Amino acid sequence: MVEVASGARTTAVTVPAGEVLHSPAWTPDGATVVYYRLAAGRTSLMISGEPLVSGAEIFPFRVSWRSAREFVYTADGGIRRRSLDGGQPQDIGFAVPVVVAAPEYRKRQRDFDSTRPRPAIGIGSPVLSPDGRQVAFRALNDIYTMRIGGRPRPLTGDRWWKQDPAWSPDGRYLSYSTDRSGTLDIWLRDLRSGQDRQLTALPDAAAPRGRTVIHAGRLWDGGSQDLRRDSTSWWRGTASSRSSHTGTIAETCRTPGWSTLGPPSSSPG
Repeated sequence: MVEVASGARTTAVTVPAGEVLHSPAWTPDGATVVYYRLAAGRTSLMISGEPLVSGAEIFPFRVSWRSAREFVYTADGGIRRRSLDGGQPQDIGFAVPVVVAAPEYRKRQRDFDSTRPRPAIGIGSPVLSPDGRQVAFRALNDIYTMRIGGRPRPLTGDRWWKQDPAWSPDGRYLSYSTDRSGTLDIWLRDLRSGQDRQLTALPDAAAPRGRTVIHAGRLWDGGSQDLRRDSTSWWRGTASSRSSHTGTIAETCRTPGWSTLGPPSSSPG
Protein backbone atom coordinates (compact mmCIF):
# COMPACT_ATOMS: atom_id res chain seq x y z
CA MET A 1 0.00 0.00 0.00
CA VAL A 2 1.15 3.55 -0.76
CA GLU A 3 0.21 6.65 1.21
CA VAL A 4 -0.77 9.27 -1.39
CA ALA A 5 0.32 12.28 0.64
CA SER A 6 3.74 11.05 1.72
CA GLY A 7 4.49 8.21 -0.74
CA ALA A 8 5.23 5.91 2.17
CA ARG A 9 4.76 2.23 1.42
CA THR A 10 3.67 -0.60 3.69
CA THR A 11 3.21 -4.31 3.05
CA ALA A 12 -0.33 -5.50 3.77
CA VAL A 13 0.04 -9.22 3.01
CA THR A 14 3.02 -11.56 2.78
CA VAL A 15 2.82 -15.18 1.58
CA PRO A 16 5.40 -17.99 1.51
CA ALA A 17 7.56 -18.62 -1.53
CA GLY A 18 5.66 -20.43 -4.28
CA GLU A 19 2.34 -18.70 -3.57
CA VAL A 20 1.00 -15.82 -5.68
CA LEU A 21 -1.33 -12.91 -4.87
CA HIS A 22 -3.76 -11.36 -7.37
CA SER A 23 -6.24 -8.48 -7.74
CA PRO A 24 -6.33 -6.73 -4.33
CA ALA A 25 -9.39 -4.56 -3.68
CA TRP A 26 -10.41 -2.38 -0.75
CA THR A 27 -13.61 -3.10 1.13
CA PRO A 28 -16.15 -0.23 0.75
CA ASP A 29 -15.32 1.14 4.21
CA GLY A 30 -11.58 1.16 3.43
CA ALA A 31 -10.83 -0.89 6.50
CA THR A 32 -9.17 -3.89 4.85
CA VAL A 33 -8.28 -5.52 1.56
CA VAL A 34 -9.67 -8.60 -0.16
CA TYR A 35 -7.39 -10.45 -2.55
CA TYR A 36 -6.83 -13.79 -4.28
CA ARG A 37 -4.17 -16.25 -3.17
CA LEU A 38 -2.94 -18.99 -5.50
CA ALA A 39 -1.38 -21.85 -3.52
CA ALA A 40 -0.84 -25.50 -4.48
CA GLY A 41 -2.74 -25.01 -7.72
CA ARG A 42 -5.91 -23.67 -6.03
CA THR A 43 -7.21 -20.10 -5.82
CA SER A 44 -8.96 -18.67 -2.76
CA LEU A 45 -10.51 -15.26 -2.17
CA MET A 46 -9.01 -13.95 1.09
CA ILE A 47 -9.74 -11.25 3.66
CA SER A 48 -7.60 -10.44 6.70
CA GLY A 49 -5.57 -13.58 6.08
CA GLU A 50 -8.63 -15.88 6.17
CA PRO A 51 -10.44 -17.59 3.25
CA LEU A 52 -13.55 -15.73 2.19
CA VAL A 53 -14.33 -18.05 -0.74
CA SER A 54 -12.62 -21.38 -1.40
CA GLY A 55 -13.35 -24.87 -2.72
CA ALA A 56 -14.39 -23.69 -6.17
CA GLU A 57 -12.75 -22.94 -9.51
CA ILE A 58 -12.28 -19.25 -8.77
CA PHE A 59 -11.21 -16.77 -11.42
CA PRO A 60 -8.93 -14.09 -9.92
CA PHE A 61 -10.73 -11.02 -11.30
CA ARG A 62 -11.06 -8.08 -8.94
CA VAL A 63 -14.29 -8.23 -6.91
CA SER A 64 -17.09 -5.69 -7.37
CA TRP A 65 -19.19 -4.37 -4.50
CA ARG A 66 -23.01 -4.23 -4.56
CA SER A 67 -23.17 -2.76 -1.04
CA ALA A 68 -20.99 -2.36 2.04
CA ARG A 69 -21.36 -6.08 2.81
CA GLU A 70 -22.12 -7.78 -0.52
CA PHE A 71 -19.59 -8.45 -3.27
CA VAL A 72 -19.58 -10.02 -6.75
CA TYR A 73 -16.96 -12.45 -8.02
CA THR A 74 -16.55 -15.17 -10.68
CA ALA A 75 -16.21 -18.91 -10.04
CA ASP A 76 -17.05 -22.22 -11.76
CA GLY A 77 -17.79 -20.47 -15.04
CA GLY A 78 -20.39 -18.11 -13.60
CA ILE A 79 -20.92 -14.77 -11.87
CA ARG A 80 -21.82 -14.99 -8.19
CA ARG A 81 -22.69 -12.66 -5.31
CA ARG A 82 -21.97 -13.28 -1.66
CA SER A 83 -21.99 -11.52 1.70
CA LEU A 84 -19.04 -10.78 3.94
CA ASP A 85 -21.19 -12.18 6.73
CA GLY A 86 -21.12 -15.66 5.15
CA GLY A 87 -23.90 -17.80 3.77
CA GLN A 88 -24.28 -19.55 0.44
CA PRO A 89 -23.35 -17.82 -2.84
CA GLN A 90 -26.09 -16.88 -5.29
CA ASP A 91 -25.64 -17.14 -9.04
CA ILE A 92 -26.30 -14.09 -11.18
CA GLY A 93 -27.84 -15.50 -14.31
CA PHE A 94 -27.64 -13.82 -17.68
CA ALA A 95 -28.20 -14.68 -21.32
CA VAL A 96 -26.47 -13.30 -24.37
CA PRO A 97 -28.10 -13.84 -27.77
CA VAL A 98 -25.63 -14.70 -30.51
CA VAL A 99 -26.68 -14.55 -34.13
CA VAL A 100 -24.76 -16.99 -36.31
CA ALA A 101 -24.97 -16.75 -40.07
CA ALA A 102 -24.46 -20.29 -41.32
CA PRO A 103 -22.86 -20.29 -44.78
CA GLU A 104 -24.53 -22.31 -47.49
CA TYR A 105 -22.23 -24.69 -49.30
CA ARG A 106 -22.17 -28.20 -50.64
CA LYS A 107 -20.31 -30.53 -48.32
CA ARG A 108 -17.55 -32.36 -50.16
CA GLN A 109 -17.58 -36.11 -49.92
CA ARG A 110 -14.21 -37.45 -48.78
CA ASP A 111 -13.08 -40.93 -49.78
CA PHE A 112 -10.45 -42.09 -47.32
CA ASP A 113 -10.89 -45.84 -47.77
CA SER A 114 -10.61 -46.38 -51.51
CA THR A 115 -7.43 -47.99 -52.85
CA ARG A 116 -7.91 -46.81 -56.44
CA PRO A 117 -5.19 -44.60 -57.94
CA ARG A 118 -5.72 -40.88 -57.45
CA PRO A 119 -3.63 -37.86 -58.42
CA ALA A 120 -1.16 -36.55 -55.86
CA ILE A 121 -1.91 -33.03 -54.67
CA GLY A 122 0.75 -30.98 -52.95
CA ILE A 123 4.10 -31.83 -54.54
CA GLY A 124 6.82 -29.78 -52.85
CA SER A 125 10.56 -29.06 -52.65
CA PRO A 126 11.43 -29.96 -56.27
CA VAL A 127 15.18 -30.01 -57.03
CA LEU A 128 16.78 -30.70 -60.40
CA SER A 129 19.73 -33.10 -60.61
CA PRO A 130 23.11 -31.61 -61.59
CA ASP A 131 22.92 -33.14 -65.10
CA GLY A 132 19.38 -31.83 -65.59
CA ARG A 133 17.97 -35.28 -66.36
CA GLN A 134 16.22 -36.05 -63.07
CA VAL A 135 14.15 -34.28 -60.46
CA ALA A 136 13.64 -35.10 -56.79
CA PHE A 137 10.63 -33.86 -54.85
CA ARG A 138 8.50 -34.42 -51.74
CA ALA A 139 5.00 -35.91 -52.02
CA LEU A 140 2.74 -38.31 -50.09
CA ASN A 141 5.20 -38.37 -47.17
CA ASP A 142 8.09 -39.65 -49.24
CA ILE A 143 10.96 -38.38 -51.36
CA TYR A 144 10.55 -39.25 -55.05
CA THR A 145 13.08 -39.27 -57.86
CA MET A 146 11.96 -39.08 -61.47
CA ARG A 147 13.82 -39.11 -64.75
CA ILE A 148 12.39 -36.32 -66.91
CA GLY A 149 9.60 -37.88 -68.94
CA GLY A 150 9.54 -41.04 -66.81
CA ARG A 151 7.60 -42.24 -63.79
CA PRO A 152 8.39 -41.11 -60.24
CA ARG A 153 9.88 -43.65 -57.84
CA PRO A 154 9.62 -43.44 -54.02
CA LEU A 155 12.95 -43.26 -52.27
CA THR A 156 12.17 -44.92 -48.93
CA GLY A 157 8.59 -46.17 -48.70
CA ASP A 158 8.68 -45.88 -44.90
CA ARG A 159 6.26 -44.13 -42.54
CA TRP A 160 8.64 -41.47 -41.20
CA TRP A 161 8.28 -37.77 -41.98
CA LYS A 162 10.70 -36.54 -44.62
CA GLN A 163 11.36 -33.35 -46.60
CA ASP A 164 13.89 -31.12 -48.38
CA PRO A 165 15.81 -33.36 -50.84
CA ALA A 166 19.17 -32.07 -52.14
CA TRP A 167 21.45 -33.60 -54.79
CA SER A 168 25.19 -33.97 -54.37
CA PRO A 169 27.20 -32.17 -57.08
CA ASP A 170 27.92 -35.44 -58.94
CA GLY A 171 24.33 -36.69 -58.65
CA ARG A 172 25.30 -39.87 -56.83
CA TYR A 173 23.89 -38.93 -53.42
CA LEU A 174 20.60 -37.45 -52.30
CA SER A 175 20.39 -35.90 -48.84
CA TYR A 176 17.06 -35.26 -47.13
CA SER A 177 15.62 -34.52 -43.70
CA THR A 178 13.67 -37.17 -41.80
CA ASP A 179 12.66 -37.93 -38.21
CA ARG A 180 13.43 -41.63 -38.63
CA SER A 181 15.84 -41.54 -35.68
CA GLY A 182 13.49 -39.60 -33.40
CA THR A 183 14.57 -36.05 -34.30
CA LEU A 184 14.58 -34.25 -37.62
CA ASP A 185 18.07 -35.05 -38.94
CA ILE A 186 19.79 -35.22 -42.32
CA TRP A 187 20.11 -38.64 -43.98
CA LEU A 188 22.07 -39.55 -47.10
CA ARG A 189 20.98 -41.99 -49.82
CA ASP A 190 23.60 -43.54 -52.10
CA LEU A 191 21.62 -43.78 -55.33
CA ARG A 192 23.96 -46.46 -56.70
CA SER A 193 23.82 -48.88 -53.80
CA GLY A 194 20.44 -47.81 -52.40
CA GLN A 195 21.96 -47.58 -48.90
CA ASP A 196 20.90 -44.88 -46.42
CA ARG A 197 23.18 -43.30 -43.85
CA GLN A 198 22.26 -40.94 -41.02
CA LEU A 199 24.37 -37.84 -41.53
CA THR A 200 23.52 -35.79 -38.43
CA ALA A 201 22.42 -36.64 -34.90
CA LEU A 202 21.55 -33.69 -32.70
CA PRO A 203 23.29 -32.16 -30.89
CA ASP A 204 26.54 -33.44 -32.48
CA ALA A 205 26.86 -34.80 -36.01
CA ALA A 206 29.28 -35.30 -38.92
CA ALA A 207 29.00 -35.17 -42.71
CA PRO A 208 30.79 -37.23 -45.39
CA ARG A 209 34.54 -37.08 -44.86
CA GLY A 210 36.34 -34.29 -46.63
CA ARG A 211 33.18 -32.55 -47.86
CA THR A 212 30.59 -30.29 -46.31
CA VAL A 213 26.82 -30.28 -45.92
CA ILE A 214 25.16 -27.17 -44.54
CA HIS A 215 21.62 -26.66 -43.29
CA ALA A 216 19.62 -23.97 -41.51
CA GLY A 217 21.24 -23.64 -38.11
CA ARG A 218 24.34 -25.87 -38.07
CA LEU A 219 27.18 -26.89 -40.34
CA TRP A 220 29.21 -30.08 -40.22
CA ASP A 221 32.39 -31.22 -41.96
CA GLY A 222 33.91 -34.65 -41.51
CA GLY A 223 37.42 -33.58 -42.54
CA SER A 224 40.06 -31.45 -40.84
CA GLN A 225 37.93 -28.34 -40.45
CA ASP A 226 37.46 -27.20 -36.88
CA LEU A 227 33.71 -26.68 -36.56
CA ARG A 228 32.06 -24.88 -33.67
CA ARG A 229 28.75 -23.25 -32.85
CA ASP A 230 27.35 -20.91 -30.24
CA SER A 231 23.90 -19.60 -29.37
CA THR A 232 23.79 -16.93 -32.06
CA SER A 233 25.89 -18.09 -35.00
CA TRP A 234 27.21 -21.03 -36.96
CA TRP A 235 30.64 -21.02 -38.55
CA ARG A 236 33.47 -23.15 -39.88
CA GLY A 237 37.22 -22.72 -40.04
CA THR A 238 40.59 -23.79 -38.78
CA ALA A 239 42.19 -22.82 -35.50
CA SER A 240 43.71 -19.75 -37.18
CA SER A 241 40.82 -18.56 -39.31
CA ARG A 242 37.11 -18.99 -39.61
CA SER A 243 34.12 -17.58 -41.48
CA SER A 244 31.11 -16.56 -39.42
CA HIS A 245 27.43 -16.45 -40.36
CA THR A 246 25.01 -14.90 -37.92
CA GLY A 247 21.69 -16.64 -37.35
CA THR A 248 19.63 -18.44 -34.75
CA ILE A 249 20.66 -22.02 -34.00
CA ALA A 250 17.94 -24.44 -35.06
CA GLU A 251 17.08 -27.50 -32.98
CA THR A 252 16.21 -29.56 -36.06
CA CYS A 253 18.11 -30.28 -39.29
CA ARG A 254 16.29 -28.96 -42.32
CA THR A 255 16.93 -27.76 -45.88
CA PRO A 256 20.36 -29.33 -46.48
CA GLY A 257 22.59 -27.89 -49.20
CA TRP A 258 25.84 -29.26 -50.66
CA SER A 259 29.14 -27.48 -51.05
CA THR A 260 30.51 -27.18 -54.59
CA LEU A 261 33.67 -29.14 -53.78
CA GLY A 262 32.32 -32.31 -55.33
CA PRO A 263 31.26 -35.65 -53.91
CA PRO A 264 32.91 -37.36 -50.96
CA SER A 265 36.22 -39.01 -51.79
CA SER A 266 34.90 -42.27 -50.44
CA SER A 267 31.59 -43.75 -49.42
CA PRO A 268 30.14 -42.21 -46.26
CA GLY A 269 31.22 -44.04 -43.21
